[in-house]
Amino acid sequence: MERPPDPPSARRRAPAPSAAPTPSAVPTPSAVPTPSAAPPPAAATADRDPLAAQLAAIVGAEHVLVDPALCAGYEIDWTRRFRGRARLIVRPRTTGEVARVVRTCAAAGVPIVPQGGNTGLVGGGVPHRGEVLLSLRRLDDLGEVDAAALEVTAAAGVTLAELQTRAREAGLEFGVDLAARDSATVGGMIATNAGGVHVLRHGTMRAQVVGIEAVLASGEVVSRMPGLLKDNAGYAVPELLAGSEGTLAVITRARLRLVRSPRHRAVALVALAADVPAAGPTEAGAEVGVTTAVTSPVTSPVKTGGGAATGGRGDSLGTPEARAAASAVALTGRARLRLDSLQAAELFFEPGLALVLRHRGGGRPFRDRQAGYLLLECAADTDPSNDLTALLSDAPEVVDAVLASDASGRQRLWSLREAHTEAIGAAGIAHKLDVSVPIARLPELVDRLPGAIARAVESDTVDLAETPRRHETAWERRRLGPPAREGLRLILFGHVGDGNLHVNVLGPAPDDERVDEAVLRLVAELGGSISAEHGIGVAKRRWLGLTRGAADIATMRAIKRALDPAGLLNPEVLFPEVRSPEGRG
Repeated sequence: MERPPDPPSARRRAPAPSAAPTPSAVPTPSAVPTPSAAPPPAAATADRDPLAAQLAAIVGAEHVLVDPALCAGYEIDWTRRFRGRARLIVRPRTTGEVARVVRTCAAAGVPIVPQGGNTGLVGGGVPHRGEVLLSLRRLDDLGEVDAAALEVTAAAGVTLAELQTRAREAGLEFGVDLAARDSATVGGMIATNAGGVHVLRHGTMRAQVVGIEAVLASGEVVSRMPGLLKDNAGYAVPELLAGSEGTLAVITRARLRLVRSPRHRAVALVALAADVPAAGPTEAGAEVGVTTAVTSPVTSPVKTGGGAATGGRGDSLGTPEARAAASAVALTGRARLRLDSLQAAELFFEPGLALVLRHRGGGRPFRDRQAGYLLLECAADTDPSNDLTALLSDAPEVVDAVLASDASGRQRLWSLREAHTEAIGAAGIAHKLDVSVPIARLPELVDRLPGAIARAVESDTVDLAETPRRHETAWERRRLGPPAREGLRLILFGHVGDGNLHVNVLGPAPDDERVDEAVLRLVAELGGSISAEHGIGVAKRRWLGLTRGAADIATMRAIKRALDPAGLLNPEVLFPEVRSPEGRG
């Protein structure tokens, strides 16, 4: 069957909006059409595309979408930077249906893009050249918890929130957690090797997978689902498919490990020392109002002049934010040594906190603004609050802190960190670069990012309005240089325990890749990875060679050719070009 013509660009970007979108206009994964949306009639589907009739015979006409209005939510990723047109959307219900869909598309030489909850940030789950988009969200079977093995079987379309609920019903929990829990799906999280906030304790998604079922490009099903912790009978297929971004097979089910659920939790939000005066007091009485079950806000004197508060590198760090990041690294390292209960260490900065508060309202957690903030969460069978308080009380990195052990207080503190993504999305289309560096170099990355970004944007003749930014912070004025540039805003947050920083740049046009290049080259220079947990997708494939050597890439290409010789599975992702000359795509 003939393939539809390619659109003009293999990597179409969403056009820059004429005005910043309002918060209500920001698309969320839940805005993607659901199976209850009115489907096109079967006759119209078959008339539009003969392939649609073949697929409708497999999954039902109501689950083959060709109407542009119904397809639109599947065709743009969460960032709004990457979009394309699908030939059609097909929504199978079982592994068997997935296998028949893949076989049918392979026989026609038609490429496929698998999609889970569509919460990705690198354009890896949306169409680019008129591919068939294979939505896996109807694969939502979730088994009962195996209490003897502490495992559960989940289909690819099960959301993280659903998985967490099932685990908690059995007195257990799942080791991975992230803010998109209501939309992110098991299959997509495995395909991108998602990390989230508990990596320092439980590892990434790859560490949770003990069995997998997947459909190969030929339509054959590979299944290794016994859930054995010891299984050395050949290559480890689950580990191979984790992080493969849908380029090797379509994941349909997984056997996942669970962990014991601790009885007690405590969360502390720390205002970090940066060895500089605070930026200034806020309005009196604007505290966030966290219920503190154990202690009032914990305070300790700030030790100035280097030492632990700057990670031993205070003289080399030029910004308060970088020195705050050094404080976070030092404090987190000490917490990992002293607190077996530590399971999260999240870093954010004043520009991000201010953006969150402007977006959703609410008061500040501390009376004085500080350059950076660290959120620490501990979980144990006995209340970890006293141990966490003791750590913070004598820590030179702490300017101020507030601790909560009750559920509502913990949630209020977490919301200051988890609302960053939503607030950034409401502010505009951001260049979102999820990167990692060795933990010790995280402060240096924070220090050098503003200058690298400013140089990249100003190195070309771009018309940037030289008018003061509203809400401009002292950091932005100092690091982005005079005159202040309207719209160029840098928001950072991330996971201190694994060196993962989420770099968000608001202002450049969606298709302006100069910022991306500057950030990724800096990360490579610091010995890091250009992708920490969202994959390469189409957003970063140009720069794969920065942190993966020629032999690495050749090995990955060889694996791709072996499992998908025609290059029909997610063909635009990871590599600039993966189809063999013999391929029919």
